[in-house]
Amino acid sequence: WGSILAAKAKKAPEPIDRLLDLATYKILAHHTLIRCPSYLEHQEELNRRIFDSVRLPELADKFGFDIECCCLFFRKMREAFEARLKSLQPYSSVVYAELVRMANSEHAGPKSEKDVPIELIDQFIAEAPSKIYMWSTDEIVEQTGLDTSVVSSILVHFASYFGETRQDYTFVAPVPQIQRKPFIQFHDGRWFLGLLDFFPFAIRPRIEEELKVQATNQPLWTRYQKMRADYLVQRTLATFSIAAPSAVRYANLKYDNPDRPGEETELDCLIRIDKTLLVIECKAGTFGDAAKRTAPKSLSKNIEQLIGEAAQQSNRAIRYIKSCKTAVFRVDRKTIEIDMSDVSEIIPVIVTLDHLDAVVSQLSILRRVGLLDAVGLELPWAMNIVDLGILCEMIEWPSQLL
Repeated sequence: WGSILAAKAKKAPEPIDRLLDLATYKILAHHTLIRCPSYLEHQEELNRRIFDSVRLPELADKFGFDIECCCLFFRKMREAFEARLKSLQPYSSVVYAELVRMANSEHAGPKSEKDVPIELIDQFIAEAPSKIYMWSTDEIVEQTGLDTSVVSSILVHFASYFGETRQDYTFVAPVPQIQRKPFIQFHDGRWFLGLLDFFPFAIRPRIEEELKVQATNQPLWTRYQKMRADYLVQRTLATFSIAAPSAVRYANLKYDNPDRPGEETELDCLIRIDKTLLVIECKAGTFGDAAKRTAPKSLSKNIEQLIGEAAQQSNRAIRYIKSCKTAVFRVDRKTIEIDMSDVSEIIPVIVTLDHLDAVVSQLSILRRVGLLDAVGLELPWAMNIVDLGILCEMIEWPSQLL
């Protein structure tokens, strides 16, 4: 709404101003309204792969828990919520029946002695959430089977406390604190876990945030970034194989840079489906909080890093391929040759780890307003790895993918 009001306040806005206002409004509204952008099952799998405890054993020492502990915590506490909810059903059904009777009181008969007093209904509505979602640390330990130290570490790393919210907080934010720290501690030491469904989506941002801010974590942060990027490349190939099992797939290809003769450059993935080539760049970086708030500099920087660079890289590979009768790539000291006489179409693709739905759905607008420095480039087919997985699981034939 701020973007819309700012646009209306201008006396004679240029078309580019209106397009920019529209683009920033869509990005801001998208991240404000959509808190959990994928299915919980997909998010859990993503977390498991990225924070593999075998490849990153230091995470358990650094944080006091590993990804398996987080997944177990989440599953066990959801089961506990359901158990507590079922225990309230006998009484809640009576309350519900009374609410229905009261709503239709003008058509109902005289009140009977079995009717529930309104005070009890008020009490039930007020107390039911606390009966389901309020837990002590000992109760959580008993329910999850995890050590007390592990449970305490998880709670503390994802904890919000009363008084932490800024006093000038007036509007719903694209990334509120409660989304990253969904466990709320009360003064009596108990925890309100009613926002547990935010937890799987908070794991990666919170861990990455803590790894980046501590200088002692620099070697671990560097290795984690490499693992994260490698995971995205391998996951992209595996995901496309769901839709096109017979496709020929390559990762981490090297080829001669057409822009700088004598130099070598890289392409993340190349997939051949019949006579079509998918030239794929993978970006595992994060779309920052400031960009989600549509801060101009951060928004431009993030779009350029995650989309602009990938678009330029994929277009560079396409220029090289089209300039050759036989395109030559090198993969693990092996040479891959592609006869271009047997290729009818080349499609640039970008796969991201973060959800950039609001950005990739309006690439043409972003290019026109200058937020995407891709003049003259063929705009890519861009999507998040989770969305790509859902798409590939839905289609029946490779032709539907193309």
